[in-house]
Amino acid sequence: MFELYILMVFMIVGAITAVVVKDLLSSVIAVGVTGLALSLTFLVLKAPDLAITQLVVEILCLIILIRATIRKDL
Repeated sequence: MFELYILMVFMIVGAITAVVVKDLLSSVIAVGVTGLALSLTFLVLKAPDLAITQLVVEILCLIILIRATIRKDL
């Protein structure tokens, strides 16, 4: 049960960092950290199918967001 609280704090810190940081690439990385923590939360809650789906969707979204961020910065 203690792991869930740690992961929840990790997700909250990642989400706040994504909003507060001025650099777009750092913000996208913080969103990725939040998604990874959510995937680990699904694993702790014994829902591996949701964890795998979250991880795949998160990776695809991060690739798209990083490409868009790098293009915007150039």
